[in-house]
Amino acid sequence: MERGAHKVLDVGCGEGVLGAWLLDQGYARQVDGVDFHEPSVVVARKRLHRVFLCDLNKLDKSELYELMHCSEYDYIVCADILEHLVDPWGWVRFFSERLSAGGRFIVSIPNVCSYKIMLPLLLRDRFDYKDRGLLDRTHLRFLTRRTAMEMLEQCGLKVVAVRPLVGSRVLRFPLSHRFIAHQWLLVAQKPIPS
Repeated sequence: MERGAHKVLDVGCGEGVLGAWLLDQGYARQVDGVDFHEPSVVVARKRLHRVFLCDLNKLDKSELYELMHCSEYDYIVCADILEHLVDPWGWVRFFSERLSAGGRFIVSIPNVCSYKIMLPLLLRDRFDYKDRGLLDRTHLRFLTRRTAMEMLEQCGLKVVAVRPLVGSRVLRFPLSHRFIAHQWLLVAQKPIPS
């Protein structure tokens, strides 16, 4: 993301920490948020411009559309949220329609091909959910790098960058990243009409 007077939507904004940082560092002039956790939304409303309290697994898309008043964004961020949704495809389509032409959709997802998942599965026949991490018990969907890219493209976006992450570091070893990465960071762009 480049610094500038951008309008950003942070889906799954929590307490608004990312949005506040974007504003403070000059990456955005306005950051709106969406989250389902009411105590977090109360805090986020002190940091961000508008924060919508809604559970995307229970809310009809038309209800959020009405709340947002047809807003259009330069960037939409879905950091570690899509895997928690019953219908991530429908929500990616919904949010991508809120992007301005040339706008960017930034997604991070857990890497289901990580050795931390694959080795116990292959060697011990185990796929054990945990309270946190790659196999967080609240994850409803698992996407690979390729299926995440396909989802973005099926929603009319063009994937312009894919980065493997370990913690906050971008990996530089292309042969091993598929199994070592904890997450995938994907950036897709809405086409500019010709």
